[in-house]
Amino acid sequence: MSGEKETTCMLKRKIPVYIGYFTCWVQDNGEVNFFPDVYDRDQSLDKLIYNDAVTMKD
Repeated sequence: MSGEKETTCMLKRKIPVYIGYFTCWVQDNGEVNFFPDVYDRDQSLDKLIYNDAVTMKD
């Protein structure tokens, strides 16, 4: 991803690719860590998951 030259490779078979984007992570010790939401997706997900009674704090 940080290379200077891009290389395209054509595969013989299609393979599934999954991309995960996490702004919150739970450590092995149970501690929850929050990270900056660089893609600004947390607020739209908040509206889908929670009702008006529960909202995320900025």
